[in-house]
Amino acid sequence: MELACLDLLNSDWRDWRCPGRRTDRLEDPKWVRRLLDRWNLTVARPLDARASEMLTELRSVLRRLVDDFRSGKPLDRADVARLDAAMAAVPVCRRLHQEGNRCRLSTEPVSRDWAWVAAEIAASFAGLVECGDPGRLKACENPECLWVFYDESRNRSRRWCDATECGDLIRVRRFRARQRAERSGPKRCAP
Repeated sequence: MELACLDLLNSDWRDWRCPGRRTDRLEDPKWVRRLLDRWNLTVARPLDARASEMLTELRSVLRRLVDDFRSGKPLDRADVARLDAAMAAVPVCRRLHQEGNRCRLSTEPVSRDWAWVAAEIAASFAGLVECGDPGRLKACENPECLWVFYDESRNRSRRWCDATECGDLIRVRRFRARQRAERSGPKRCAP
């Protein structure tokens, strides 16, 4: 399941190979443009300090809410109120579109600004909480990564954001640790 809220959460990027190395992708205009393009969020103004601060705060709120949702705890009321405030900050209008003999109702923002982007991202999380399975929302088990993803595997067994990157890295590390343990194990004396 691809969601805008997961992309925002994962914008706090951690290098899955190097402990402690992090990058805030909200500071990269190219990454922000790709995020907007991917989710059809057209904004006329570039990301400024105020908008960046708003998205960074939303990302922190989403991280806490994701952790609560995944663990089965009730969502923190203050964080839900912040999420609701982000969604309510943008007035919308409804329009009826006729397509042949059928009509379609759409909801469109009055203004396409950064508050609208935050509202759409917040709404994607609200949709996840409404329809998603908390047991399928996971964080990569690579402690250097912690990428958030929705596990759509049949048996819910996915453990890593990417089995060929983080998965292989962790398996190799565990293998090498076992090899070292076997080599440094108790030495036997010859009779």
